[in-house]
Amino acid sequence: MNYQQTTLVIILILLMVVSIYLAFKFLLNFHRSAKKTKQILGRELIMPYVQGMKWASSAFFNIIMIDIIIGILLILSSLGFGKVYSTLKWANNYTAFYFAVMLLTLITALAFNLGIVIIYFVSFNYPQYKTKKSELPEEFKSLKQIVSIETSEIPETIKIDADKMQTRNILATKVISKFLHFYSILDTLPLIKKYKIYLDQIFKINFFADTLLFMEQQKQKEEEILSYVEAQQNIKKQAANQDELDKDAKVKEEINWMEEMAENVNNKAVAENLKNTISAKEYNKKYDEYYQAVRSQDPMYASVNKNNWLTYRDADVQDLFYNTQSTVYYSIDDGKTIIEKPLNEFLLEYKKFLVAKFYK
Repeated sequence: MNYQQTTLVIILILLMVVSIYLAFKFLLNFHRSAKKTKQILGRELIMPYVQGMKWASSAFFNIIMIDIIIGILLILSSLGFGKVYSTLKWANNYTAFYFAVMLLTLITALAFNLGIVIIYFVSFNYPQYKTKKSELPEEFKSLKQIVSIETSEIPETIKIDADKMQTRNILATKVISKFLHFYSILDTLPLIKKYKIYLDQIFKINFFADTLLFMEQQKQKEEEILSYVEAQQNIKKQAANQDELDKDAKVKEEINWMEEMAENVNNKAVAENLKNTISAKEYNKKYDEYYQAVRSQDPMYASVNKNNWLTYRDADVQDLFYNTQSTVYYSIDDGKTIIEKPLNEFLLEYKKFLVAKFYK
């Protein structure tokens, strides 16, 4: 019996650690998702809404999974407590432990589920987000005066050449097809559903544009810093050619070392090169910029991959970034004229149509 009790204790400890970790991770990311939703949607968000949080989402599955783990933990600890309490043989060793596990499990369950509710209501506890359903039509009229409607042209349908696009970007083609399907039936949907679909698409388009701009800026920074490093190399090479004493093996080895590191974009090499050629203050600034630029390109820090814990980073967001350089072939006149635009430009163009159609 002692062996069985020890095994159960180990299982309960593991389950407790896992449940607390997952609960904390979900609450942290749920808060981040709510904050990101408000940031991206801005003034157009006038009711509580967390991007990607719906019944069929991975986020809802995570809630169920965590509650199931907590439920299993509570059942096992209750069974263990009941068995020990009834025999009293192991009361001194295990009764207090099982009782503590039950108590901590209940606290975890309460904190987790109540935490979701608290984060949700605290995040949207502002006048902007307290619009009642009956007030939505009037609020939309007010928003129409604020939101920038950049086109008076509102095509009934927008069609894409899916066959042509799939050869280069099958994933984004599926996302765009889904966008356009809802665009075509937008006027037939109930007001709340229509508004939520509109928010979903506007969020994804804005997030795509903002993230793409950030990536381009980071890439430009990396290129500038590498160019700076290259220029410093050239200065050192010229100095080496002018000074006969610098032609010894040590200098040649240093030059070769710098060239190799520049090609491999090695952090340590860049750091040493900068450190030798500029002031400490400027070095810290340049290297910090370089590090952030390299890190932003590292897959480990990718900000667009699907994340089951961040509700707004779903499969659609990831698919849009599959090939950002791809081309969209579309028509707004039932196929009579085919327009060709890069993905990012098409999404901005589509956003104009979507906004105009929603607020018409």
